[in-house]
Amino acid sequence: MSKFVLSDSVAEPKSLGILRPTTSNDTGRYERNGLAQVDDMKISSGLFIRSRMPEPPYLPPHWSAHIHPEGQLYFYRDGPLSVVTEAYLYRAEIFEQVAHWYDVPDVA
Repeated sequence: MSKFVLSDSVAEPKSLGILRPTTSNDTGRYERNGLAQVDDMKISSGLFIRSRMPEPPYLPPHWSAHIHPEGQLYFYRDGPLSVVTEAYLYRAEIFEQVAHWYDVPDVA
């Protein structure tokens, strides 16, 4: 099964990217080799009081966030054109780029 992804390589800063068909083998997920660093930290009492916490990010209707069993965050849109992407949709500018592609009539 193929899907469409938004390419990270764009020629112009204001470009909306390039939409290309791909498969799970093309994600590059298994080439990543970063390791987590263990670190101790002291948490002050009252650090997580509701008044100090920022508003959590929300997704628009029909979008949901999921975590792959291997730990990768991805997003799914349920609609006439289903979309699966690893682009970080909690950032408005990234969401706008992705939304541009599923709003294009010729894509559906």
